[in-house]
Formats: sequence, C-alpha cells, structure tokens
Amino acid sequence: MAKVFYLGETDNGPSPSIWGNCPVADMIVDPSVGYHMYEEFMLFLEDTGGWLVAGTNDTCTCLATEVGGVIQVGATGADNDEGYLTSGNNEAGCVKIYTTTPKEMWFEARVRINSITDVGTFVGMSEEGLAAADTLANDTAALASKDFVGFHADTAAPATLDCVYRLAGATGIIPKAAAATLVATTWYKLGFWFDEKYLRYYIDGVEEPLTAAVTGVDVNRGLKVSAATDFPDGEELAVLIGVHDGAGVAKNIDIDWVRVAQRR
Repeated sequence: MAKVFYLGETDNGPSPSIWGNCPVADMIVDPSVGYHMYEEFMLFLEDTGGWLVAGTNDTCTCLATEVGGVIQVGATGADNDEGYLTSGNNEAGCVKIYTTTPKEMWFEARVRINSITDVGTFVGMSEEGLAAADTLANDTAALASKDFVGFHADTAAPATLDCVYRLAGATGIIPKAAAATLVATTWYKLGFWFDEKYLRYYIDGVEEPLTAAVTGVDVNRGLKVSAATDFPDGEELAVLIGVHDGAGVAKNIDIDWVRVAQRR
C-alpha cells in the first residue's frame, strides 16, 4: 500500500489530524478507492477547469508576490458586494455527508483574510450554485437559507469564526461558537472530517471541542450527523470560499490551497 507522510500541524500543508488516515495515494492509483482533489492554484485560470468565481462585483487575482500558487477572491468595494470561489462550475457538488450509505469524507483549505472590519466570511462546502449574490445576506452576512457546512463569521463580529452547518429551509446551527478569533493577514487552515458517523471541525489542525448542549454533539467524538438537528444529510456539497462586504470598502480572502476527498 502506498503511503503519504505529513510534516506537522503548524506548517502550511494539509493537517495530519485530518488527513493522516485518508488513503490519498491509493485513491490516486486506484479511483475505485475514492476520489481526491488537491488544488494548489499554480495553473489557475478563473472560470475554467471547474472552478468559478462569482457574486456581485466579484474579483479574482493570482498574487504575484506569492510562490506556489495563491489566489485572491473578493469584491470591488461597494456596500454588499461579494465574491466566492466554488467548485463544479457553480453547477455540481463533489461530495456528500450521508448517513444512509455513509462514506468517509475530508475537507481542508488554507486561507488568509486581509481585513477584519465589516466583512462576512465563509469557508467550507455548500450546495451547488452559491457563488452568487446574497449567499451571505446584505448588511449582516448571515448565511442564506441553503445547505452549508464549514466556518462562518458575520459583519457584526467579523473576527469571530464559528463552526456552522445549515439545511436549506431550516435554521442554521452553530456546534461551536467563537471557535477562533481571526487576525487580519494571518493564514488559517480550516477543515473537517466525517468518519461515516461523526463530523469533526479543525482549525490549524486542532480539533474543535463542540458545545455539549447542541443536539447530536458528543464532546468526545464530535457531531453525530444522524442525530443532529436539520443537518444537510445526503445533500451534494461543493467547495465554497468567499467574503461579503458590509461597509463599501473592498474586501478579499487569499486562498493557498483546497483539498477534498471521499471514499467511494
């Protein structure tokens, strides 16, 4: 069996705590094991190859001051402008967190937010088609009534990053509020792992202890998806990373890499 070794939680690569048990090499040589995507953005062309950037007055730039491939996604600066990167050409998901026929799934991205003032942020996965206007609500940057799993900060507390999920048509749930206090121009690795039963959230490779009072949470194991209230169980999910401007000043998020995998 092929092996992939990881250097540590604090470097700029994928976190061992998330990916240490993912059979990445086996997936590459034998697609029947699972499917895997690791995007470094070194050859990135906007709106090609399945990636799409959209929103309202959205922007996308490959950063000339960075090596190894970093893109910057944002919006031009009018109040309530927004910009999002998504996979599947904004038309298709790539994984499911599904308890009927569960398959192990992994997600992580390395990102940097350049201003933590009057900005809403989402990093994670969502239903397809959400690189669009009002995915984060005007003025508040609250999550739209769509399917989401990931990390969110709104404009009222733009430095406060919550672990979240939401099912379309239902109320959003916060399994861990204030999981991190964001600092401008600082890199973060944000990810989650579904082990076919429990969902765990990670920041910089460290598992976040979830709130015991939230339905479905086992403080020792994570969020039991089958017991969770209004989880988007079985919904197709695409990568979604972006920002919403709440103050009429250009906002953006830098994206170093994105990694997603799921067993077949």
